[in-house]
Amino acid sequence: MKGLNNLGNTCYLNFILQILFNTPRFREVFNHYMITGNKDHPLYNTSKAFHNLMEVYVDPDVDKDILSKFLTLFVQIFHQTHNQFGFGQQDGHEYLTFLMRAIHDSMYIKGDIVLNGTATTHIDNLERKAIEAHRIDGSSTTELMLNGKRSNDSTCYDSVIFQLFSGQYRFQTQCRNPKCEHVSNRFETFRCCEVPISNPDKSKVHLSDVLTQYTSVVELDEKYECDKCKVRTNSYRRQTFWRLPEILVISLKRGIHHFDRDNNRYIEIKDNREVKIPDKLNMSNYCSAPRTKNKYMLYATGNHTGLTNGGHYYAHIKDSEGKWKIANDDNISDGSCPPEHICLLFYQLI
Repeated sequence: MKGLNNLGNTCYLNFILQILFNTPRFREVFNHYMITGNKDHPLYNTSKAFHNLMEVYVDPDVDKDILSKFLTLFVQIFHQTHNQFGFGQQDGHEYLTFLMRAIHDSMYIKGDIVLNGTATTHIDNLERKAIEAHRIDGSSTTELMLNGKRSNDSTCYDSVIFQLFSGQYRFQTQCRNPKCEHVSNRFETFRCCEVPISNPDKSKVHLSDVLTQYTSVVELDEKYECDKCKVRTNSYRRQTFWRLPEILVISLKRGIHHFDRDNNRYIEIKDNREVKIPDKLNMSNYCSAPRTKNKYMLYATGNHTGLTNGGHYYAHIKDSEGKWKIANDDNISDGSCPPEHICLLFYQLI
């Protein structure tokens, strides 16, 4: 494990890169797509610079100065197409989102998904609907989504991001029209699961409480038009997990909108409560599909100190020997991090 120089205020990207570079499965699959990916895409240089940086990072013979040069070059190239991310402070979760999007957009393999056989059960029909939604919205590139050109045939855009990080939500909405009570199903792809910290009256919370609240039944604030009877009612909805990714990334939403009476406006404050994070996570209680692979092991966390509009990011990563290390820019040390600092969780399917 290596440190990365802070090039001004680049802790927000350093900790993301250090976690990804210390994810063996990600490096393995990424290397495959560098060979077979879309080399003619305008963003390919971004992924190429990312790959070059990863190669020198994992090379034990490369010194700090050369590593810093490759890091600087990558930041500069990424800034050319995503000018909000450069040498100034930014949000780490937002950076991860744009980095995943850039890698997916520039390194996809175009293929087809063909479903054979006949759906005979309710679950079969739901799975067909979910797969089709996953193909159209989950694998689509940003360009296709913005231009409204998402394919209606069997085309799929596969990538390291789609393969490792893409999961799927299921939204069940029940109509409250007593003559109908139809339950509709909608599916949505995610790459990073963003969950609010629940139980505001508790000083400490557990991740299981957060996920239970996240997947509980809620009454919609706005009226929902039923797919079947077309009546608008204040319906009930439940969001659960339908498809689980190989690498599950969970973002804990610590920002809270608070009304400032002195200035008569809403401001965002940070929820610094302790969140108990288990090393092993069983997702079966939060899924509404019969999945056999639902157990995960924690291997990294992204952490933040300070306020919502400023502060410092660092990583806590399990090394190749199973020992936890603090990666704080260019400093690597043993130790643990305070639970109130944790904002991003990285779980590997086991």
